[in-house]
Amino acid sequence: MKQRDQLLVGMVLGLVTSAAVLVRRSGLDPGQQAVVAALALLSLGSSLVAWAGWVERGTASLRSRALVLNLLASWVCITLWLEFALAELRQLDTPLRWLLALALAWMSAPLASFGLTRLARRLWS
Repeated sequence: MKQRDQLLVGMVLGLVTSAAVLVRRSGLDPGQQAVVAALALLSLGSSLVAWAGWVERGTASLRSRALVLNLLASWVCITLWLEFALAELRQLDTPLRWLLALALAWMSAPLASFGLTRLARRLWS
């Protein structure tokens, strides 16, 4: 199996794991929900690193394309994780929780994109 295929498999497994972890959050006590949030963050982070490596292999000469693709992927993953983390604040309605998660992810996604691009260049170049 080529390295690009291994990165794709790692990315898909990370996303499936984080989706399964986030779906199983109902009915847990606060201590268990903190563990679930940490596991979801780790699996989303590993899938983002695999995504960055996969993008790096496909766009080795175009740094701007890699930055934009990493920005889009990190924006989606950070939004999903923040919505999960903000779900513990019961006083927020669901639409307001999603808007707050989108706003926070919009601010942090460019930093994550730069970091992922640099990390992928160091690991897979």
